[in-house]
Amino acid sequence: MPVFKLSLKIIKQNLSAMSIYLIILLVMSIMLTSAVKNEEKKVASFDRAKEDIAFISEEDTKLVQGLKDELSKVANFIELENETNAMQDALFFRDVVSIIQIEEGFTEKFINKEEVSLEISNIPDSYSSVYIGMTIDQYLNTARLYLGQDDSLSQEELTKNVAEDLGVTTPVNVLETGVNSIDLNSSVYYFNFLAYSLLAVLIFGIGTIMVAFKDPDIQMRNNSSPYSVTRINMETILGIFVFTLITWLIMISFHFILNTVSVFSTSSLYFIINSLVFTFCGTGTSFLLGTIIKSRDAISTASNVLTLGSSFIGGAFVPQELLGDFALRIGSFTPTYWYVRANNQIGSLTVFNIETLKPVYSSMIIQIGFGVLFFTMAIISSNKKRVK
Repeated sequence: MPVFKLSLKIIKQNLSAMSIYLIILLVMSIMLTSAVKNEEKKVASFDRAKEDIAFISEEDTKLVQGLKDELSKVANFIELENETNAMQDALFFRDVVSIIQIEEGFTEKFINKEEVSLEISNIPDSYSSVYIGMTIDQYLNTARLYLGQDDSLSQEELTKNVAEDLGVTTPVNVLETGVNSIDLNSSVYYFNFLAYSLLAVLIFGIGTIMVAFKDPDIQMRNNSSPYSVTRINMETILGIFVFTLITWLIMISFHFILNTVSVFSTSSLYFIINSLVFTFCGTGTSFLLGTIIKSRDAISTASNVLTLGSSFIGGAFVPQELLGDFALRIGSFTPTYWYVRANNQIGSLTVFNIETLKPVYSSMIIQIGFGVLFFTMAIISSNKKRVK
């Protein structure tokens, strides 16, 4: 199979150039995976932030101390002088977000179920001060409920009961859907970026093979050989098929290495199927360009322009939700857009059935349509050149 061996030899001579795209894919994937994991860890390890407040009370009672203890769970206390200028300066310079003032006689009025109020000064439009106010309301409302049931309670008993009630917490368990969200997001980013590297390698490799066979010396050798045109074409196609398959397998293997946990998940299976569909489409694109273009330099230029352009407007580099409507409309005329869209749809699924997978299948079918179109155009162009 001399033609097949020649195809592989041409690929071997250009391995260094094509390996650059593989290195770019691997480096970017590691960087994106690391960034996603760090961001997810920040979200997963949420800790309630404490704000600085001033708590000024003219009396020291069990009820007031209980309120202060409850506020200590959500705030840090800053010492301030009980002077108007000092308090105004603290709010103006944002040394505190809230100042709570309790007048003499507050506890007695509260126990006797009289109308009471706290003087609270806040930084305007501060969300933190709203949370502080909610904590105060929760404490006082709970205390009122106890007094409404038994007004003979001592302050010590009242504050103890309120503290016990407000100290009860409810554990929250997040149900896993089979794949860790960190690994799933990493997979989406990986396969989206795969569109650039995979298409670039296919265009460069297949285009180089087809351009090489247009060389007059090689054409004369083939014409003078005992092999028929059909056999030459079949061996060329076989070489392209083997190159395409090996390229796809290498890039998919990177995913196995970087995301060992989610490799055998349902979502990974559909990511791989979608990448295989895109590989078919990319092969069609490469075949068409190889038919039209006559020089190796033009192949490199076309590869850079097409891969970078389609990756930007298709959502491989910039998330589709961040692209404008005009860019998305243009991007929808490229296979990369539908490939990335399918990846995003797969990444958002927690249940896989016919109904939920319909959008994914639609995106894959459109990619196949692009591939068939490109192969058809390549065959028509090739036949016209033979006639000439």
